[in-house]
Amino acid sequence: MAQSAQVELTVIEDETALQYTDNIVDLYAAVYAKPPYNEGSDDVRWFADSWPSRVRQPVFRLVMARADAELIGFTFGHQLPVDTRWWSGAQTPLPTEFTVDGLDPIRRTGSMC
Repeated sequence: MAQSAQVELTVIEDETALQYTDNIVDLYAAVYAKPPYNEGSDDVRWFADSWPSRVRQPVFRLVMARADAELIGFTFGHQLPVDTRWWSGAQTPLPTEFTVDGLDPIRRTGSMC
């Protein structure tokens, strides 16, 4: 029976995440090039260009999954700015209390990608 690799999770909460930019962008490109996303080089460039500003958002967190030192997955999230357009693409309008939390930094909505 083949032995499976141990998965190691790493949590990063600051700009240290920038040192992993190339790995994150490479994995993003590989995953999102496939259906149903079918993202191309412009999409990947947008993600890469936006990465530093995302890392600097309040309450940023990156969780990376590695097996045998190879990045096999990641997720990240951060607090959304007050003027976010994040929710504008919802197919069903969302209640205001869900999308607007006022200026209370404890209750502000976050995103997980």
